Amino acid sequence: MNCKLALFAICVVVVVLFGGSEEVKNCDFTKLGACAPAILYNNTPTKPCCDALKEQNKAKCLCYYMTLPDPLIKKLIDSPAAKNMAKTCDSTPNNC
Repeated sequence: MNCKLALFAICVVVVVLFGGSEEVKNCDFTKLGACAPAILYNNTPTKPCCDALKEQNKAKCLCYYMTLPDPLIKKLIDSPAAKNMAKTCDSTPNNC
């Protein structure tokens, strides 16, 4: 398994472990799995990725993920590739 994929997997585990808050009940970082190639390799996001991103953004999950204690998650979400993906999917994060 390459380093970037391992890092993404670790972030998924952290979000699942710390994602128990009632207000973010519908937030599930694993739903963004379809976005891994776009985030990790700056590939063009697929329709399933964009759909998942829009769903998570609507629930303010992207803002929630930024509050988690793991700096790796923040680094992934705030990366140029992730910002490009959000722009391509027309789903920039809501004001956090």
